[in-house]
Amino acid sequence: FSRPFTQAIADLNHGAEAFRQGDFDYRVREQSKDELGTLGSTFNSMAAELMVLIRDLEGRVTKRTIELENTNSRMKLEISERQRAEKQLARTVEELKSINVRLESFNHLAVDREHRMVELKAEVNQLSQSLGKKMPYDISFAGELGNTHE
Repeated sequence: FSRPFTQAIADLNHGAEAFRQGDFDYRVREQSKDELGTLGSTFNSMAAELMVLIRDLEGRVTKRTIELENTNSRMKLEISERQRAEKQLARTVEELKSINVRLESFNHLAVDREHRMVELKAEVNQLSQSLGKKMPYDISFAGELGNTHE
């Protein structure tokens, strides 16, 4: 009686130790129909359920890992595209600044030219008036221009 009892306990102990070390495939021998046999059967059922849970968890972890890797790849691509767009935007901003400087320079030249034309027309009008002739240029708008020349 003592030998089968001791063997069953040792087998259960060995199974528990195997589980502790991560061997979830281990199963105990179900030799008797008494309480120790029931305990062995329960141990094996628990081991089988644990394996199902572990495989399910591993499957979910694998699925989630793949999802995260795909998301990470998409994010890396998006970051790369945004960085490229930011560089292009920075180049465009610099080009526009350069164009703006040239346009401002041209604007100053054009405004200076127009102011000088108004001055010359005013002089021609004065000379015409001093000679008793009609003023050839209408520069009444000149007062509306104000002093935009810097």
